[in-house]
Amino acid sequence: MAYRLYSSKRNKVAQQAIGDALIELLKELPFAEVTIKLICERAGVSRPTFYRHFDATEDVCGFYAAAIFRDISDELEGSIASSPDRRQLIYRFFQAMQRHHQLFDLLRENHLLAALFGHLWILATQHSMGIAPVDDRKRSAGEQAVGDFTAFITGGVYSLAFVWIMQDMSRDIAEMTDAVLRVSHDASEVLSTLAQPAGRGVREQGER
Repeated sequence: MAYRLYSSKRNKVAQQAIGDALIELLKELPFAEVTIKLICERAGVSRPTFYRHFDATEDVCGFYAAAIFRDISDELEGSIASSPDRRQLIYRFFQAMQRHHQLFDLLRENHLLAALFGHLWILATQHSMGIAPVDDRKRSAGEQAVGDFTAFITGGVYSLAFVWIMQDMSRDIAEMTDAVLRVSHDASEVLSTLAQPAGRGVREQGER
């Protein structure tokens, strides 16, 4: 799974053309019939240009994952600046996701949603933990604990979003926001119990 991000205008134009070509073809053909040759012909690029950016057809999902992630980041940054409320942040996250409903539908119908989220999870985790794609920097125990917790929460939110999309976004955003808050609370309760010294819970029950 490889999507190589380049900053030059020329490369951005090529990536956009390839991404647009894949979406156009998916509206006409099942994914199994979409070839790199067809994508290149529709995008007006050469095969070497395609392979400069992607290793396989599925990797074009990385281009859309990056665009979706930028949209989510912009949405949340604006929300944090105006009102850093946890419920509001989660609500805005699902709002940003909902704006891409048609794309999600198309990818789900072609069994490409997992490929998209493979890229999206990586981007979200790296961003939330402030790490580079390859990061072997030594961390203190406190830093690592914060990083582990951040990765856990980020993964959980995106996992619920994945389930929501697989269910055709049938639940409204307010319900999904409540679900994230509820599950986060339940998870913290379970983790708190697991963190107790061995035998403590049994002793407490015996003392009652």
